[in-house]
Amino acid sequence: KPDQVAVFPENSNVPVLSQAVDENLDNTLDKLLFQADFAAGETKTFIIQDGKRRTHADTSLVYGAVKYPREDFAWENDRIAFRVYGPPLAAEVNNGVDVWVKRVRYLIIDKWYELDIKPKEQGGQSYHQDHGEGADFFKVGKTLGAGGSAVYNDGQMYQPGVFSKATEIATGPLRVIFELTYPPVSVNGRKITETRRITLDAGSNMNRIECVYRTDDKKQPLFIAAGLAKRSGTVYQSNWDQCWMSLWGQISDNPEDGELGIAVLMPKETFVDMREDREHHLMIGNAQSDMPFVYYCGAGWTRSGDFSGANAWAEYLNRFAAGLQQPLKVEFQTAN
Repeated sequence: KPDQVAVFPENSNVPVLSQAVDENLDNTLDKLLFQADFAAGETKTFIIQDGKRRTHADTSLVYGAVKYPREDFAWENDRIAFRVYGPPLAAEVNNGVDVWVKRVRYLIIDKWYELDIKPKEQGGQSYHQDHGEGADFFKVGKTLGAGGSAVYNDGQMYQPGVFSKATEIATGPLRVIFELTYPPVSVNGRKITETRRITLDAGSNMNRIECVYRTDDKKQPLFIAAGLAKRSGTVYQSNWDQCWMSLWGQISDNPEDGELGIAVLMPKETFVDMREDREHHLMIGNAQSDMPFVYYCGAGWTRSGDFSGANAWAEYLNRFAAGLQQPLKVEFQTAN
């Protein structure tokens, strides 16, 4: 039974952390998730059997929720955190992705929101300053931020504004999944609506973004631009063969706050071009109405301890892209 299945490494009686996911919210569990590290060419064996599933470590490794009173949707794992802005800020922002950098492995979103709204005399503190755990240094405004996307037509982006509905699908301990519904955009009289599913796994600096666009004119081509907001003091990098682009540089005006890399990556089958406008570096992809359009976006920070500089970030992106092109092979055998 899905609620009574445990995963064991071969020759071990200690179960690994696992998670059962109902991806389509039909009250039937669809996937069983667990994680392991593999060297190139390495093979490992795991035993899946009846037992009490190990569902949580001391704390979950991922988290995501709508955070009131702002109504942002914020999510994180043990490496990095992100958010998109909620309806109360519709006049000030758009659908860009914000980055919260962390130098701790535990979850911080709830704590940072709580302290930010608490009066200073009662122990409150701003999450825009690093108090030892990290901070929100990134500025988004009305841009795409660190990997937001929009319909792209004749050199112009059509951002939909802030999301109108958020649905939590999975909240850990290994994977957080949620969906955002956006208001329609009009492109030369063509109405286009978007539903976006965002997935972040424990241990990863990259989000999987799956967008489904619906339009009343399915014959016209549909292009999507995923972008990185330009920031002063950053260096642009790209790899056409691996289909990624990145900006790397200081995260704030204070050099002690370290350096940040942000990136967008697309599968080769949908990647079309790389361009830029006044505010963004853009990666253009080819989408189809009613079909999932997938890309990846993420960030890495020097003070997290995971990235020493721009070269380490580029190496991470190359490995991530190679992993998508050569995924892990999984084989099943039924034990007697």
